[in-house]
Amino acid sequence: MGRTYDFARPQVIAIYLTGKPRAGIGPHDVALSICGAVYKNGYVKNKVMEFVGPGVANLPIEFRNAIDVMTTETTCWSSIWVTDEQTQRCFMVHGRPEAYKKLAPADVAYYDGCVYIDLDTVESTIAMPMHPSNTYTIHELQANAADILHAAGRICWSRSAPTSPTPSPPPTSSSPPARLLPTAPTLSVCLSSH
Repeated sequence: MGRTYDFARPQVIAIYLTGKPRAGIGPHDVALSICGAVYKNGYVKNKVMEFVGPGVANLPIEFRNAIDVMTTETTCWSSIWVTDEQTQRCFMVHGRPEAYKKLAPADVAYYDGCVYIDLDTVESTIAMPMHPSNTYTIHELQANAADILHAAGRICWSRSAPTSPTPSPPPTSSSPPARLLPTAPTLSVCLSSH
């Protein structure tokens, strides 16, 4: 091979799950909440997200897989989940029981950071253009639809504006200027290193 790409060991961020999603809350709601909380501040950029905590056991394998698929939108390099009986059963159902390995943090595990997520409090969430991190809960959207949609329209307009020297201005609206709304209120991001 001879032409490898070497990089330092990436930092590992614990995604500590507690609780259980309420009825009607899907994996996309959890994934969008995570993306909304960590993308803009670069908290997991080029890092590994390790999903741990008692809440993992409350998520079916399909739910975990759907969250995992969306973790690339956070700019992390990779993600990994603790394994359990559900994981083992999944490998057996797919005829690969030998592929199952028990994965769990050591009794004392060091993480470079942590994102705490109480699954009981995750709300239905929507992503607006132009990136899945541009998230709002459905309640936020219902309460401020005009402001949010106006802001999303401005983002879309600015990214798709013609490159001519004198582009037309974006459409105006009688609604007040968009407010920055709190996103992902269900997440507590612990930015300390220990």
